[in-house]
Amino acid sequence: MLSLSGAVATPDSSAALSGNALTGDGEISGRLTDPRLRDKIASIAGLRLQGSQARLPVEVLTADPATVGAVVETLGGTVTGSVPGQVVQALMPVAQLGVLAATPGVRFVQSPRRSGSIPANSQRTELGTGVAGSAVAITGAAAWQDAGFLGAGVKVGVVDYFFTSSWNPAEQGAKPTTANGHLFCRDTAGLGLCIGNDINNAAGDTHGLAVVEIVKDMAPSADVFIATVGTVSDLRAAIDWFAANGVTIITRSLGSAYDGPGDGIGPLDAVVDHAADKGITWFNSAGNDALDSYIRRTVPSDLGANGYVDFGGGDTWLQLDTGDSGCVVFDGVRWSNDWYLPANQRTDYSLEFWEPTSSAGLTSNWTPTSFSQVVGIDVSDAPGMQNTYDASQIAGATPLEADDLCVQPANQFGGQFGVVLMRIKRNALTPVGSPDTLEIALADGLTEVGYSTVGGSAGKPPVDSRNAALVAVGAVDPPAGPAIGFYSSQGPTNDGRIKPDVSAPAGFDSVAYGEAFRGTSAASPVAAGMAALLQGAGLAAAGEPTAALVKHFTVDLGNPGPDNAFGYGKISLPAPPTPGTAAPGKYVPLAFPLRVFDSRSMPAAGLGVGPHAPNTIIDVAVLTGSPVPPGEVSAVAVNITSTRAPGAGYVQAYPYKRAVTGGTSTPIEDLHAVARRILELGGTADARRRADDLAA
Repeated sequence: MLSLSGAVATPDSSAALSGNALTGDGEISGRLTDPRLRDKIASIAGLRLQGSQARLPVEVLTADPATVGAVVETLGGTVTGSVPGQVVQALMPVAQLGVLAATPGVRFVQSPRRSGSIPANSQRTELGTGVAGSAVAITGAAAWQDAGFLGAGVKVGVVDYFFTSSWNPAEQGAKPTTANGHLFCRDTAGLGLCIGNDINNAAGDTHGLAVVEIVKDMAPSADVFIATVGTVSDLRAAIDWFAANGVTIITRSLGSAYDGPGDGIGPLDAVVDHAADKGITWFNSAGNDALDSYIRRTVPSDLGANGYVDFGGGDTWLQLDTGDSGCVVFDGVRWSNDWYLPANQRTDYSLEFWEPTSSAGLTSNWTPTSFSQVVGIDVSDAPGMQNTYDASQIAGATPLEADDLCVQPANQFGGQFGVVLMRIKRNALTPVGSPDTLEIALADGLTEVGYSTVGGSAGKPPVDSRNAALVAVGAVDPPAGPAIGFYSSQGPTNDGRIKPDVSAPAGFDSVAYGEAFRGTSAASPVAAGMAALLQGAGLAAAGEPTAALVKHFTVDLGNPGPDNAFGYGKISLPAPPTPGTAAPGKYVPLAFPLRVFDSRSMPAAGLGVGPHAPNTIIDVAVLTGSPVPPGEVSAVAVNITSTRAPGAGYVQAYPYKRAVTGGTSTPIEDLHAVARRILELGGTADARRRADDLAA
């Protein structure tokens, strides 16, 4: 039982804003509910800035960036970036923000969010196995390098944060600079990431150097381009820069705050689609959230107005430990089941943040029994105490709170650097509908002991992308072992798809760090380096075909077939290609046609029987029953039949490791046309039977 013996005043900043001439009348300014944007507006109001001085960077969530961008310009703002169908980023006069928020087609106006952050647990750690160069040997890349396949001619982009001043050419290759056209930096939100067009080393990190080191270990001759960006529209601009420079592979070992419902729809996922349209294969770390970083809870529909969410056994106080940053950094609190509902039908929650006043009696699962034991944590930059964080969903905010929010307590209790207590309240005047599925995700910090969830932890952008050109990479740690890393995020996505797509070694020595580098951050560049070897060997076209071949060259681990821990399996290159023979030969027909594979009844290795997903690659042993010794066969003639295809598509047949995946194809719709023509012209009984199957 909690007895109230005191309280902390939490003034509502909306009262101060409602009469603020900088944002228009009270009704319009009431639509500006993003807490961080309101704080900045309040700060500007306090400075009494007017005219051109009173401008703020904002992100406008909208499905119609072209129209909204024109409105921005009309209102005296400047469009600084966009993601078509998702976001307009602008530098706006504060006096016009309320008018912009009330513009038809505008879903929400918010302070710009970071497009990525270095995941917790992905840096150097004494817990790694520290096997020098192990990824090269474990994946089979060493044999490819010995055979002369080094990724020559392939351009790989790395999106990360860098101490370029510590660049080591012996490990990372030639140093990228703006002068040599290999470095891109864009920070339109003023996060301090760039100095002009160059990377600001004061805001950099060793993380990016460690990632590049792995790419170069795997594919020593690959040409590396690097980019540091601030917002999602900055990231899209980086994609255009990569594409203009001929980059065909990107690796991004960064985490991201929630920006969508976890079904592959959102601004970051739209940037992945843009990259795929440019012919780029995108590798992304799956995340390190499977232990103590993710919680999934069902909120019953009968939770009353002003009622608090129960995290388990009646506990409405969630204890969170800060991470290395000294903050609890949130990727967000989300209830995706409301995402596609009109604003007036969404549940509206608010978050409260508190901290203990003393370490006396503090345990890993401590719950206060009196308000005298806690004090509010100020989460506002505006004057006064404000320990409540609330972006009104009824006013248009998505079913999401605290995305990219840092909550910093004053205490240093607990196992890390401080303890934060969070409560989630269902606000008054919100509709009561079906139960909400509440997701709490941390970018840095630890959840209360015993409260974390594994399944669904990989449902962050852009890992949740539906695009076949994106490969989300989990971590096998120790790197030579058969176990998924205890931290490696797992699916499914909120629409039921398997994530990650593949897994790769992690937890091996890093020269950049001087010790082991673990986490999915280390695994993603291993897979990207493998892709560079495949492209350099002429075995995979850029985009979806490269992603498909990487998923194909895996060893199945865990549950049979693709699963939400390993994806398609742990990446593993086969023996490198060997030169073919140009010796003359002759055609030797079979006495009778031999069916060597039928996806309707014959299981494909690791995949079972069909139907199979698009971009699936299946190895078929076509020489079974051949009248010619297999060692003397240089080519084969095969018949391929597509039957009962759900729609138009393509099929490719090619010799194993001797042609480009995605390099040639025959439209399935054309096969049907051929079948119909055979029927029209007659033919043997066998030909007619085959045509009947084909046209079915």
